[in-house]
Amino acid sequence: MPRCVLKRFEDDTNRFFYYDVKNRFIGSNGHAKSLNTESFYYSLETEEFLNKYVETPFSELLQIIDKIDFNSESFNGPIEIEKLVKRFIYSLIARSPQMISETSNHSLFFLLMNPRDQHDYAAQAGIRLAENNNILQDYFVTFAVNKSQTPFILSMYGLYSFSYNRIPTVILPVSPKIAIMLVHSEGRAFFIKDNVVSMLLITESEKTKF
Repeated sequence: MPRCVLKRFEDDTNRFFYYDVKNRFIGSNGHAKSLNTESFYYSLETEEFLNKYVETPFSELLQIIDKIDFNSESFNGPIEIEKLVKRFIYSLIARSPQMISETSNHSLFFLLMNPRDQHDYAAQAGIRLAENNNILQDYFVTFAVNKSQTPFILSMYGLYSFSYNRIPTVILPVSPKIAIMLVHSEGRAFFIKDNVVSMLLITESEKTKF
């Protein structure tokens, strides 16, 4: 999970709570610049690729999202919002430990690489392969606005999926109160009217509202 997202969950003292899944405890001293990091995990070339191609564009998109009026019922986003959001999700998938594991199970060539080369290959090739195949082409972007007293929780993978009215949905929290949502095209009738995209409102008294 890039630092540009993690730091948005820090409190006024630049810390956040986190759950250590290995040792099974809740920590209260998490920092975006140090939590879940590993030195030299990627080569410099891949670090530069991820920064230029994924993280910087997504960070700039987050700055635009911060200017959206989430008290309104719909939104006007930048033209490239879907491309940037989907690319970021592709990067999360490509950089996950499961990607390394699954690729190792199906490629002898991959097994012959050293660990850092495996990380590099999975990250760069995974993102490009996902984009070339447009694997999220059936999803459109909207937002979930959390006005309850329970904040969004950022998962280890950065996103999670669920079924909303039996519609496949992916949610990507970008702050304790705002999450990007990718909704399957089956949900267009629920979310899009007269080419205006509605946002999902989560309140204390009722789970969801349009």
